[in-house]
Amino acid sequence: MPEDVVVKTTCARDCYDTCGIAVHTRDGVITKVLGDPDHPVSRGKLCGKCAIAYNGAWRDPELRLTSPLRRTGEKGSGTFAEISWDEALAEIAARLRGLIDRGEAHTIVHTHYTGTVGLIGIAFPLRLFARMGATEVDPDTVCNKAGHAALELTFGTSLTGFDPRTAKDSRCVVIWGANPSHSAPHQDKVFVERAAKAGAKVIVVDPIGHETAAAADIHLKLRPGTDAALAFAFLNVMREHGLVDHEFLDAHAVGAKALYEEIDSMPPSRAETLCGVPAEMIEAAAIAYATGPSLLWLGQGGQQLFPVDPAELPLLAQRLLVDLLHQLARRYPQCGPGGLLQLAQAAQRGHANTVELIQVVGIDRQELHALQQGNARVLRLLQHAFVE
Repeated sequence: MPEDVVVKTTCARDCYDTCGIAVHTRDGVITKVLGDPDHPVSRGKLCGKCAIAYNGAWRDPELRLTSPLRRTGEKGSGTFAEISWDEALAEIAARLRGLIDRGEAHTIVHTHYTGTVGLIGIAFPLRLFARMGATEVDPDTVCNKAGHAALELTFGTSLTGFDPRTAKDSRCVVIWGANPSHSAPHQDKVFVERAAKAGAKVIVVDPIGHETAAAADIHLKLRPGTDAALAFAFLNVMREHGLVDHEFLDAHAVGAKALYEEIDSMPPSRAETLCGVPAEMIEAAAIAYATGPSLLWLGQGGQQLFPVDPAELPLLAQRLLVDLLHQLARRYPQCGPGGLLQLAQAAQRGHANTVELIQVVGIDRQELHALQQGNARVLRLLQHAFVE
């Protein structure tokens, strides 16, 4: 008789939920992957991304690489030949050993980031390349590293956050630059909702009206890049209402008083002009947060945008448009100047749908996916610049 076995393990993808997963097997073959019902975060459910991946593409040999490939043509030609794991490992080891023996280990550049962050998967390669004497590229992006530096200066560490189980004990939960409904569904559907039901006021700061923002008590839908102005307006309100603990700042903070002039110059009325958020909403949110007890969910949105003066948005849009048109002209010369001009005019009219923008220039629909992959970021920025 076939033997059904459930193996409990942990999702190692780049996510803070670290969900428990239950892998169902029959005679050693995976049949389905579900959330662990006994895990305090996943509670029997996986996020949409992993529910699909673990039960689909990740287990489909037709969609995944099942053996190493060696390039057989020029770089960029996309021509590869299948080789065995033994061949691949031997060739890689020989090339690394040659560099090490010649005293050139420093020319081995080890670049890495997160993605799959299980302890063995992320930590063991660090030991290997360090032992070789390879050069390690700082495992971070410029924007993310800036956030780490700021948090370390402010709190002493950037790696320890709040316990989500304490959200229900807060009177105010501020979610700033994060999208739990898409990026942390378990936190959103369990801990944030539990806090709301316990009477906490949920405030979301985000240019996007995602599901968490739609369910919030206050959604401060600020213009991208104006987070600093909004934060200073919060501080302005706190000072005006006597909600700043000056004794604590004097004892534990460095340079707070040097900011007072800047804080005083950013009343909610000025922040409204810069951020596009009504002054009364800014004041209400700041008072709720300062009164507390409050929990701040500080996402990565604010550190990944450069400050933009609203008056410069048309110029920014033009730069992005030129970038996009250059990319399209190189990749799809069949469009011609007329087609590219139509694309520009479509963007100016406020087409918010990427497919519509592509169809305007007459690109074959079969090539749509490749175009979206290559230009998705530019298109999104372009649309945000042109469309309110």
